[in-house]
Order: sequence, then C-alpha cells, then structure tokens
Amino acid sequence: MENKDTALKIMLELDDRELFILCGREKSLEFKNKRFSRFCNDKFFWEKRFTNRFGNLAASYKPKDRSWKMHYLTVVTHLDEYKDDPWKFFDLIKWETYTKPETAGFYVESSAGEADIQTDEGYFKLFKVNDVKESLHNSFWMLELGKDIIIEYPIYTYSDDVNYIQRRYTSDTNYTPGKVLKLIYDFYQEPADYDDPYDNDMSEEDDMRRIDFMHAYTKLEGFTYDNGIKNLSLGWLDQ
Repeated sequence: MENKDTALKIMLELDDRELFILCGREKSLEFKNKRFSRFCNDKFFWEKRFTNRFGNLAASYKPKDRSWKMHYLTVVTHLDEYKDDPWKFFDLIKWETYTKPETAGFYVESSAGEADIQTDEGYFKLFKVNDVKESLHNSFWMLELGKDIIIEYPIYTYSDDVNYIQRRYTSDTNYTPGKVLKLIYDFYQEPADYDDPYDNDMSEEDDMRRIDFMHAYTKLEGFTYDNGIKNLSLGWLDQ
C-alpha cells in the first residue's frame, strides 16, 4: 500500500498537463483515489511544487493574499505565453550590458500616449523589472531556458574589429532571462585576456575589462541561434 510520502513524490513529479488533468476531475471516479487527489487542494503540496521548480527566492515574491495553488497556476500561465520560443522574450528587454540585470526594463507594445516611447517599430511602454507588470516580472525571473546553454559573445577591439568568444554554461537548475543577463554582465566585466589575440592592441599595464572594448556596442538586441548556439546580438547604444 502506498504511503503518503510516495504519493506526494509521484504528484510532485507529474508534468503540469498531467497534474492539471488529474486535479480537474474532481467529480470523476479517478479523482476519488484519495492517495493522490487529496494533494490537489493542499497548501503544502503547491508551495513545495513551486519552490522545487522556481526556488525559494522566487517563492518570496508571492502576493500575500494569493494561495499557493493560485500563484502556481498564475505563474505557469504567464510562462506559457513564451513556451514555443522562450528566447524571443529577450526581444522585449531593454538593457545595456554595462549595467546590472536588475536595471533592465521591457518594451511592451501600446497605443500612442505621452508616456510612450516611439521607435522605428512603433510605440512602446517601458516597464522596469520590478514594476507591477507581474507577467513580465515572472517571465524575467522564472521563464525556463534550459540547464545547458552555449552563448557566443561579440568582442570589439580598439580598431573596431569584431570577434566572437563562445562559452558553455551548465546548471542543476534552469537558466532564466534574469540569470542569462547576469552571465552576460559577468562576462564583459572580466579582465581582458592579454594572451588573447583579439586583445593584442592593449598593453599589459592597462587595467581593462572586456566591456571597455565595446565602445557603445552594449545595447541588448536579443539572440539569434543556430545548432544550439545562442548568438548574442548587441547594437549601438543611443547617446
């Protein structure tokens, strides 16, 4: 006979679709299997499922007046919007690589208004990472991009030549847009490598970081990708 701990383990490992189907059958005979169905409205179960998937820091942002079950459903609904191509979320992010990820904002299409920003693509509203626009905040910190990624970084030199460096990252937990921006920030904050042929126009006495080579090519323009490699696209920062 299955004990409670075994049933809980099985419920925690169900994917979202299987879980929602099971918990949506409250009037069916299948649902009457109390070993599993009792967790569908259990606070501890939904809190544990959330923290197992998104971590304790993300869990700390749950609104106080929202149940753990409703919060989990709310977040996965927000993330589901980008499930077909999660890396396209970076196209919404306004960020410069010399600033920390927390300073990023989002361009969201809107009708023209005094507070809107006009670009070649149209009118956009700018929301900050910690703005009340909850769906953007959740996607920035919790949208799952995989646990094994390769990023190709553009490197500029004093002569304005551009070269590329690839770096692979692996983790036990999923990378998210916020974590990827931290990887990018940390990469360009690293000291320039004097043994790197791309840095050979700099003397060893210079205390230079990679970001110092970038001039104004620091504006995030998203990613293109081929054969699993995420190619970071950077544009000229408007002065």
